Amino acid sequence: MKGISRFESTAEVEREWRAHVDDLFVNSLFPKAESWFWGANVPGKPAQMLNYSGGVPTYLERWDEVKRDGYADFEFDREHT
Repeated sequence: MKGISRFESTAEVEREWRAHVDDLFVNSLFPKAESWFWGANVPGKPAQMLNYSGGVPTYLERWDEVKRDGYADFEFDREHT
């Protein structure tokens, strides 16, 4: 996107995405083993899945929705010229 220097998801959408990723995680086999894959090997750190375990097709469908909606869930900074 020309003229954009930075963009970030809104705090609300970030919370929703984290809840979605966490829901996929707890309903999978990942939590059955204390693995470095989701940070269970770091003492004192809350373990959480950092990868998307919903599958590439589902991830790409969601990204296509975001693009179709004009990136409404993102905040943009424009370059100053």
